[in-house]
Amino acid sequence: MNQSEQINELATALTKAQPNIKPAKKDKSNSFFKSKYADFPTIWNACEKALNDEGLAVVQALGFLGNQLVLTTKLMHTSGQWISSVAPILPVKSDPQAYGSAISYMKRYSLAALVGVSVEDEDDDGNCASQPVAAKQTQPNGAEPLISKAQADHLETLLEECDEEFVGNVRKYIASLKIASLYQLPLAKYESIKVRLQNRLAKLEHEEVAV
Repeated sequence: MNQSEQINELATALTKAQPNIKPAKKDKSNSFFKSKYADFPTIWNACEKALNDEGLAVVQALGFLGNQLVLTTKLMHTSGQWISSVAPILPVKSDPQAYGSAISYMKRYSLAALVGVSVEDEDDDGNCASQPVAAKQTQPNGAEPLISKAQADHLETLLEECDEEFVGNVRKYIASLKIASLYQLPLAKYESIKVRLQNRLAKLEHEEVAV
């Protein structure tokens, strides 16, 4: 994180603003995974008034660090003080849709992280992520254990970067297991499907480089 020489006034303003920042609701649906997420307008609406009331504003801009496209998110105060973060934009493909998706994804997560917007269920996700990979999510009546929500979220993130043909194949595979989504995936299947996703992404990256 970068900052101005002094940030005392900014810190005071942010301390006053944060208690009034609302949690962002997951109001957008991912039909494939039957899950919800908070988009950028939802996250911005959760914090805009609280920040502005204390003389704080946010600017996000694209630029380059060497050959790497990055997103800079800067929180500024009327005193002229500021703090900022820089995050890389890493689309799988080089087409406008892939870049747009990667930019949108990074804008909302960078904003939420910099000013302190919480997203519904974020604390639960953190607890899942802090558990050992071997932690099991057991179904009632001693049925086969399922992957954790953190593991399912990781697979979802990987799949979002894959091509439509591969996503369709994964959809068929999920249906063949007689489950509705990756969140119901048996733990025993986790490593194999994760490797398949990673291999697909590596192949796509290789094809882009070859072009």
